[in-house]
Amino acid sequence: MDNALFTTDRVGRTTLLALALVVVFAAWLRLHNLGLPGLERNQDEDIMAIAVISITEHGYPLMPSGMIYLRSGPLLYLMAGSAELFGLDEFSLRLVPAIFGILLVPLGFVVASRCFGRQYAIAVAILIAVSLWQVEVSRTARMYAPFAFFYILSAYGICRGWIGNVAAWRWLSIPLAILTITFHTLGFTLGAAFALAAVVPRQTLGRRALALGGAGLTGMAYMIWDSFEAPLFMRAKTLMENSGAVSLQQQGASDSTSFLSEALALLYEPPDPLFLSGTGAIYVWLILASLGCTIFLAYALRRWPAYQRPLPRLLLSLCLLAAILHQFTLVALLFTGLVFSQQRGLRASVEVQTLATAAVLAFLFVTWLLLGISGMAIPDATVHSTLRSLLDYPRFEAIRPFTIDRPVLTLLAGIGVISALHYASVERRMSSAAFLALTMVFALVLHGVFGSQFRERYNFDLDLLFLIFVVVGSVAGIRALHGYRQRFSVQAVSRASPRFINAMIGGALVVAILLDVRAWASPAYTAYWAGSSPAYAKRFGFNPPVDRRSPARYVAQNLEEGDKVMSMDWLTSYVYVRQVDYWIRTTKYDWQVYRDGDTLRDLYLGAALVPDAQSLRTVIESPCRATLWLISSAYIIRHESKVSPEIMDMLETMKPYRAHIGLDGISAAYRIPSRHDC
Repeated sequence: MDNALFTTDRVGRTTLLALALVVVFAAWLRLHNLGLPGLERNQDEDIMAIAVISITEHGYPLMPSGMIYLRSGPLLYLMAGSAELFGLDEFSLRLVPAIFGILLVPLGFVVASRCFGRQYAIAVAILIAVSLWQVEVSRTARMYAPFAFFYILSAYGICRGWIGNVAAWRWLSIPLAILTITFHTLGFTLGAAFALAAVVPRQTLGRRALALGGAGLTGMAYMIWDSFEAPLFMRAKTLMENSGAVSLQQQGASDSTSFLSEALALLYEPPDPLFLSGTGAIYVWLILASLGCTIFLAYALRRWPAYQRPLPRLLLSLCLLAAILHQFTLVALLFTGLVFSQQRGLRASVEVQTLATAAVLAFLFVTWLLLGISGMAIPDATVHSTLRSLLDYPRFEAIRPFTIDRPVLTLLAGIGVISALHYASVERRMSSAAFLALTMVFALVLHGVFGSQFRERYNFDLDLLFLIFVVVGSVAGIRALHGYRQRFSVQAVSRASPRFINAMIGGALVVAILLDVRAWASPAYTAYWAGSSPAYAKRFGFNPPVDRRSPARYVAQNLEEGDKVMSMDWLTSYVYVRQVDYWIRTTKYDWQVYRDGDTLRDLYLGAALVPDAQSLRTVIESPCRATLWLISSAYIIRHESKVSPEIMDMLETMKPYRAHIGLDGISAAYRIPSRHDC
């Protein structure tokens, strides 16, 4: 390619030896002290643990409430196998995700080497190995590391099958994509990669048909799995309703409606605040904008040859339509595609037709923004609120872990993506690098379309590609600076040698690691995990530790037959105690409860909800009550909105009953004696 930015030379023995050392170090980061802290409620490790317990007892993930938990079904059975081999504890539950986290390192090496060039491969492997986000997620008993592994393997298979013309990968990528969906339904975004493969130039009709078939099968697999998984998730509530009990009112779409119906609702009714509350001025603007865009489109298609090919013509039309509908995030994405579709790379961005289009789009954006701020559309509109409404579809939340948590690395990754698209545009062919860049962009857009349904942690499947483009962007940026130096220095610098290129790669990698805000803390995180010491956590910038394990274990060791258990972190407590009768929670429980007569019960365990101080007092003061164990949680107490101040005041009065205090100094186990006043 131009400047040999992307090459696919063979990997030497020295590089393979370096990879082996990196994998060993990555394994230490992910396996050392793996079972040290207790399960994390806020990371949902306890849900997976309860499902694994059910598999070992019943052969399938039947939760105590009657729910059948099928999220990441294959992983649950792998974790159950690990528990059978090593015993059910934190280590065995986290082992399988940790192994997949280790495998992401050589997988990243292979993807970088085959699709970008061997000069990137070892740098990418090191970055994956030491990235704190990668280490954290790999050490968590959840589906994200296995999901990321199969997602990237599927994307790589699609790339090798249709861009690299390897027949075996074309056929293998389809079952891989379907398998990925069973780990997490966000695997449906691989359908976009198949669709992209179908429109790649210079493909035979059979290959295009196979790619479209892959997209269709991926979509069907998603719909079948989602429609099968969602009802089983709500099975406890359904069983209660079928028995004649009155359920809670619908509690929002997310608890009773499949994700597919939510997605379709969003596609039919995208966020549109200014339309719905607008006055006559809004509709005047729409009419004038539509008329102006139509005139500009007709002029552009006749006047500028760059816009006369099918793809630029389509992208220009979509750009103007999205601007009229004030979907300016889509405008930015479509305009970027319009620039590169002209087959002149970044040079097209400064040509007259592109500048004229940018001016029209900017004018539409500014006038709509002023209209929103003026109050004609929304009376209390501010610059911030109006900008959010204009730039909220696809939602920014989808790229939050990249732009907010690692802004400089996001800039480097952006440079890498643009470099891949630039060289593909100049060479007028789809390269592997450009294909994977578009795969990542399309997946992020689809993540953003569905909003808070998929919070920022669900972008972990794209983190490996993100880190690859960080390295690519670092090298591309350094090369660009090197080129300007050649151009403007008094004494020209000779063409970069391979040794010089390798030195730049190493420098770029060091910079990327330093800029990855907390990657330097990965060894510290592993050597003495944050959950073990408040002082240690504070020193390295980790979240304050929460001891969920020792209070629950104390209760398990002292629990007698007939005793009742009440907990704030009810799911984590169940893993250790195997019994939770009451769940203390004041807010944020609507979507995960159902009504059993006059009692609200949680979907997972069927534990009775204790939502306020009066309910807690009723349980404690009930006559003929057995011994009651109450397990408090530092995490819930720190988030005061989850438990009412009145309940916290009651806990203060119950200090004489406190039998055990957790390592965090807040979590505790209370033993409230039985009552015999029948």
